[in-house]
Amino acid sequence: MEPRWHALGAADELAPGTLRTTKVDGRALVLGRTDDGEAFALDNRCPHEGYPLSTGELKGERLTCSWHNWKFDVRDGRCLVGGEGVRHYPVREIGGALEVDLADPDPAATIATARTSLIGALETGDVGRALRDAVRMLGAGATPADLLVDVCADDARRAEYGTTHALAAAADVLRIAEDGPGAIRALAHPIELAAEENLRLPPRAEVDPLGDAVHDDGASLVAAIEEEDEARARGLLAGAFAAGVDRTTVERWIHRALSRHFTGFGHELIYLTKGRELLDHVEPARAAEVWPGLLVSAVMATREDTLPYMRGYFSRFAEAVGTEEGLGRLAGGSGAHHDRAALRAAVLDAPRPAAAVDALLDALAAGSAPSEVAKDLVVGAALRLLRFDEAHDRDPDVAEGWLWATHRLTFAAAVRHATLGYAEPDVVRFLLQSVAFTHSGRAMDAPHERRDAPPSAAEVEAAAADGGEAVLRRALESTFVRPIFVAHALKTTVVGLEERDALADDPERDVPLQAALRFLAARPAERTVPAQAERSRRFVVEGVIPKKLTQ
Repeated sequence: MEPRWHALGAADELAPGTLRTTKVDGRALVLGRTDDGEAFALDNRCPHEGYPLSTGELKGERLTCSWHNWKFDVRDGRCLVGGEGVRHYPVREIGGALEVDLADPDPAATIATARTSLIGALETGDVGRALRDAVRMLGAGATPADLLVDVCADDARRAEYGTTHALAAAADVLRIAEDGPGAIRALAHPIELAAEENLRLPPRAEVDPLGDAVHDDGASLVAAIEEEDEARARGLLAGAFAAGVDRTTVERWIHRALSRHFTGFGHELIYLTKGRELLDHVEPARAAEVWPGLLVSAVMATREDTLPYMRGYFSRFAEAVGTEEGLGRLAGGSGAHHDRAALRAAVLDAPRPAAAVDALLDALAAGSAPSEVAKDLVVGAALRLLRFDEAHDRDPDVAEGWLWATHRLTFAAAVRHATLGYAEPDVVRFLLQSVAFTHSGRAMDAPHERRDAPPSAAEVEAAAADGGEAVLRRALESTFVRPIFVAHALKTTVVGLEERDALADDPERDVPLQAALRFLAARPAERTVPAQAERSRRFVVEGVIPKKLTQ
């Protein structure tokens, strides 16, 4: 950048070891001279809370803010104790006079410095510092999408059990993020979530790239995940990206791996869907920074289809479908239409798991495309959320709460996305997972006489107006306190809007958004510490565990 030198006054007026303030071109600066005679200029606002550094103490080359004891190297503005550094301005002495260069630094350098500080702030859980660094990055020209990928890439490197809700929240807030520093109002939530989830966790060990998946169309990657070999899975992914395998192919492999099991309460498929949405806004190469975390999550997650509450669904499917050839026939989709009402009713109220699975198989055998069947599963999951009994959420002895109910809907929506973006017979397995997940939630339903009336058509229309931006902001600024609840409010609202559009002329097209609005209006217990304390006491002293209605 071209220098912009401004006069500061006579050089001999600034004695060694002293500080003074000045205002130049609208900027408040603190000037000083070290004991070695080196003159310096810094922004007079401490980057922590804005208190004047001019009231601090200069010792040698170290300036200490008197308010909270942050310490800075006056030669370059680096923070020695505290958080981020302070803006440093070059100073020169010409003909007995001091001048300061007020030229803005190179934006790329500003972004790089702020990004390094942001990642450090996420590691230590310093949300305030992370937000300030994010504003600096946005002000220097970083796009909201690239900044969010920075956050999600750090989440991928450090999250103990793999990708977290920070990825889903990042994709959701990008829908309402403006350009420039004002974007921080939307971006703050995933930043806070990442800081909370990964506090002081170290990065995972690096892996060497492996080339097998490039030559076997991802079969070795799927096998590594199936064998719970996390390091090998990451190595195969790194090798694929290093060899130039495109994003779409890699994501097809991950879809295939996730179709093998219903994992982690549906989180992994949701994260894959949200990650694809986020990565569409940045350079393709950035996928290599995000997807390793999802592989860790896929390896570490519970395979819920192997648990007693799920076995009936999956055993019936295996018995009826049999071979891969049978799977292919079901995925074909001749364009015929199935009985939508019958499928939705079975997913909600069939007396046995096998009956719900049979209804799915009947719909596919009739010739309906998987994407059309997926729409019915979305409606079924939305109705399950509308039926949720709030009394369960208030009962400290019951495990199920609002988030258990919302996940049926957000997973069903991710399955619909999979049917559109994953053109392999395995996609039918995702439909099975959705049926099992929604049907297994029957015990969360309120009795008929206690079910709330759904939000009105007028409320739905108002929420959907202008692309739903207002209701998304409402979700972001909701009364929910814990970041995980805000994340679910965003995620459920996005699904409500998207699935209403996807259902088009369906008589029940409003149901997904009605379900989302019901959740936004809820007052979840958010599992307070006193309730957790009592459950912990009962678990340790009396051997009592929270009652599971659905598992």
